Amino acid sequence: MISVQNAYAGYQLGNQRIEAVADISLEIGENEVLGIAGESGCGKSTLLKLLYGQIGSGVEMFDGSIRWRSGKGEVGPEHVKDLWWDEITYIPQIVNILNPVSRIGQQVMESMPARLKKQGQAKVLAYVKAFFADLGLPETVLTSYPHQLSGGMLQRVIVGMASFSKPRLILADEPTTALDVVSQKNILLLLWRLHCEQQNSLVIVSHDMGVHFQITDRIAICYDGKIVEIGPTKEVFENPRHSYTRELIDALPRIDDVERRSGLLSRTPTLSNPPSSRPSSHRKSGMSSVSSLKIENVSKTYSPGGLFSRTRIQAVKSASFEMPSEPSVLALVGESGSGKTTLAKLVLGLEPADTGTITLGNEVICQGRKRGLSAFDLRKRVQSIAQLPFDAFSPYLPVEFYLRRTAKNLCDLADEASQDTAIEEVLTSVGLSLARVRGKYSHQFSGGELQRISIARALLPSPELIVADEPVSMVDASVRMDIINLFSQIRNERGISFLYVTHDLSTAHYLSDQIIIMQTGELIERGKPEEVFSAPKHPYTKKLISSIPRIGVKWTEFEETN
Repeated sequence: MISVQNAYAGYQLGNQRIEAVADISLEIGENEVLGIAGESGCGKSTLLKLLYGQIGSGVEMFDGSIRWRSGKGEVGPEHVKDLWWDEITYIPQIVNILNPVSRIGQQVMESMPARLKKQGQAKVLAYVKAFFADLGLPETVLTSYPHQLSGGMLQRVIVGMASFSKPRLILADEPTTALDVVSQKNILLLLWRLHCEQQNSLVIVSHDMGVHFQITDRIAICYDGKIVEIGPTKEVFENPRHSYTRELIDALPRIDDVERRSGLLSRTPTLSNPPSSRPSSHRKSGMSSVSSLKIENVSKTYSPGGLFSRTRIQAVKSASFEMPSEPSVLALVGESGSGKTTLAKLVLGLEPADTGTITLGNEVICQGRKRGLSAFDLRKRVQSIAQLPFDAFSPYLPVEFYLRRTAKNLCDLADEASQDTAIEEVLTSVGLSLARVRGKYSHQFSGGELQRISIARALLPSPELIVADEPVSMVDASVRMDIINLFSQIRNERGISFLYVTHDLSTAHYLSDQIIIMQTGELIERGKPEEVFSAPKHPYTKKLISSIPRIGVKWTEFEETN
């Protein structure tokens, strides 16, 4: 399908040449699934753009050669665009590439290759409806706008758009990064089924080694712009030859591991050194206790159609639980739409509950729709960490502005010297410094660094509780575990509790002291992580566990033995 020889590629920023791919040679054959693995910045997405032929429009090829074998013969970079959305299709990492003001059906028809359009609109539309129905998408999807669909359905639409022309090659860049485990499994198995039915080749870029183990035939490990190891997936996992491959395989925790993982050493790991050990889970003596969070019979209903709509969605149904006064981590786990983010918003006081009471220690956060603590007092005691760090900071203001504003408003530090001392202390605790941050904007930091700054800002007022809503879902393995280990360290050293909202069962098992499983607004199972995962009682909990892309056990093998 594709032959790459000694390719050097990257980006030209003025006079500066950034080499993201260095001396890569790669052959992609017919009817195979190739995985490309590595953490952010290793060059895997640039390599995928190179394979797509996106040369000259963002990616520059500095040296080497690349050739595509199409149904009409061999093609070079100058003619590869003729194959786009016909013989070669591309699934991007983010689903917001769809036009928000255009209906799905219209966008599907516009993306169709000319050879299909010639068959006439009525015939093609009937084919699209039948094809989408086979993908589990109802006909109403075609008349919907993107914002009316869930993340899983949007990704299914994009997979459908990339595959209905029966291309010879599909390139997928992190196609399931932001999805919960159930949606992730469904999308991956859908891609695998389409690959088997259409007998095409599939290239998947992912930082999740479990994904590669589940569906790829071969895997290429990228590090520092180079492919450091490539081979049959089974062989690479059973006998990794490169130290970086071993670190990637061991980077993330697994729910069936007795030994817990600590992630890669850094954003650009040292290949000769093994991962560091996990921080101790024991509290330090003399640490002050925190107030307990108590939720009693809390419910929340939305009217998605507006004030006069008869449609009601009950996002939270009579939820009750309590966090201990001792510093702890409670993980709230569920797939998208389960109501966990709504419950987190209620705890933060961002929305009123319909019924029920939320208290922090002896203070009422809300009682039904009646607010207790003022927003100012609540923010001093409860802080939040968002899912997308780049959305937490304006691109037009330096990040230092937000740190100083928090220090001034919530810590009563009016003079700059006092602010400097407080900011330096919290930045140091998350592995940064004021000198590193001073005067810089959000785009000048990596996602991991910016999430650390978000954590530092949350630590400034010394809160009793931090609500972290999917804080690591959009980052790669090493950064994910750096942040998870940082949460553990903060709990142990600062005595701060966490309400950890996530769809990632592996990190929930690794970090939490207690875990609650949430489905369609209801709290269906709770307990210690080892109890919930070793002997799940509810069928939904079993479904979540079976959807995790494990290393060592294929999905089909796990389901047969459970």
